[in-house]
Amino acid sequence: MKLYQLILISLFFCSSLQLLAQPANDDYTTATALTVQPQQCYDTTAGTLVDATVSGVATGCIANKTGIDVWYSAVVPESGELSVEIYRPVNYSIELLLTAFSLESNTLTSIECDNDSGNEFGRVTLTDQPVGATLYFQIAEEVNVQNNGVGGHQIAFSICAWDSSNTPPNDTYTSAITIPVDANACGTPTQGTLANANKKEIGSACTSYGYDTFDVWYKVGVPSSGELSVQTSALAQGSLTNLGLKAYRDDNGTLIEVVDCPDPDVFFPGFSLSGQNPADTIFIQIQNYDASYNGLYWILHGQAAFQICAWDDATLITERPSPSLLSYYSNPMGNRLRVESPYNIQSLAVYDLVGREVLTKSPQKQKLTLDTYSLAPGVYLLNVQTAEGQQTVKLIKN
Repeated sequence: MKLYQLILISLFFCSSLQLLAQPANDDYTTATALTVQPQQCYDTTAGTLVDATVSGVATGCIANKTGIDVWYSAVVPESGELSVEIYRPVNYSIELLLTAFSLESNTLTSIECDNDSGNEFGRVTLTDQPVGATLYFQIAEEVNVQNNGVGGHQIAFSICAWDSSNTPPNDTYTSAITIPVDANACGTPTQGTLANANKKEIGSACTSYGYDTFDVWYKVGVPSSGELSVQTSALAQGSLTNLGLKAYRDDNGTLIEVVDCPDPDVFFPGFSLSGQNPADTIFIQIQNYDASYNGLYWILHGQAAFQICAWDDATLITERPSPSLLSYYSNPMGNRLRVESPYNIQSLAVYDLVGREVLTKSPQKQKLTLDTYSLAPGVYLLNVQTAEGQQTVKLIKN
């Protein structure tokens, strides 16, 4: 066989391997169909840009720029509202572009685009879409797009889609729900949820994980005493989650931060303010703090249900309880855990991070020692109930 024939065969073989290596959804015509979930995504679909090629379709984030990309599709649910979110590995500093397209007469039209802006995830939320229509979603890398398909990384990611019609009515601070000021601590709590909340648009995140968060908003007028307390709590026994909280004073339409994120080990945070102007309104931002790490991505979960209440602190000034309902020694814990409270402990429960109750007691006393020998190493939640309220803290078993 002649040399030029060997070269041609080698080139054909290499190009065939390249074609075989390309992702199956390398073009919008072969887009991977996503299942539209009823609420925010716990189930995600794995994807990759490795060996993807340039489709030639310009992203909606950077005008007239193309790069290597892959494609997904989703059918608009009956609500006409659809959200799609991508997650990238936390150990990559690159940014992904997520663009939504409609298709009509074989022509793609960009609807919305999100640059994840250094966060681990990006999202597009679409409303008033034709029910039953198929929309297409392009995933591309920003650096590669800026260079028209040259350079950059080729990475794995995760993607999901859901019906976003059940967005909480207090999804933005301008639609904050008013909560009453009680004379007694948490006399009439207001129920809330972060399910289907959108990404926060104001303030910094109450998390050190490096991702952005979802949020919902409440507002309360400062009572005439100028003393105000706000507290979050579990909606029901065992419904444990991790909330972030910030508070702002409305200064002629500008939000001035007055409470920064409390201790993240306090799963249901609160705050107290004194010397406030009774004419002021305090806006309370409840953030999602619940995420799981699958080895590559922080997956955000916004299903948290909770309660929130406010009261006039001046009415309780002579009988204000201790700021902390419990003390615990030591953390990280070994085979014993000492728990103390200034109040009678009515019930105590330890949960693992998937919500299973692994230990429970009804001591009816202020001090006790728990035998934790049987607990496997890991992270747990300790919830203590007293007549003065409840408190949840995070524990680590070595």
